[in-house]
Amino acid sequence: MSAPELFSVDSTSGALRVAGNLDRDISSGQMFYTVAMTARDGGSPSKETSATLKVILENVNDNAPVFSSSDYVVEVSESTAAGTTIHSFTAATDVDGDAITYSTVGAASAVFGVTGTDLETLTSLDYEAERCYSIVIM
Repeated sequence: MSAPELFSVDSTSGALRVAGNLDRDISSGQMFYTVAMTARDGGSPSKETSATLKVILENVNDNAPVFSSSDYVVEVSESTAAGTTIHSFTAATDVDGDAITYSTVGAASAVFGVTGTDLETLTSLDYEAERCYSIVIM
């Protein structure tokens, strides 16, 4: 949307109002809008002046990061040593441009950890004690 569709000016008070959705995260990467304003007096003949207003958008963290897949399946031998990388996942993306950190949550976080985008074993594994883990990475 262009600036004239996103902003309106009250003809009496001159107050500038947002008339549409402003989102710095849209694919256009719009970081500011330029609004041309004109003021006219009621004289005869009327006189006018113009000004340009630059509206700068500040980024708001209004989107969660997104992984390229919501589910991953990794098969690991129980003889895998502690500290071994068992899976490297594609980094999540964040349209807000914020830095992303990863961590495991829940019971499996005592057994698995994340360094960068690598999932690692923190302890030795025992198939007879635990055959399957569900790991949540945030």
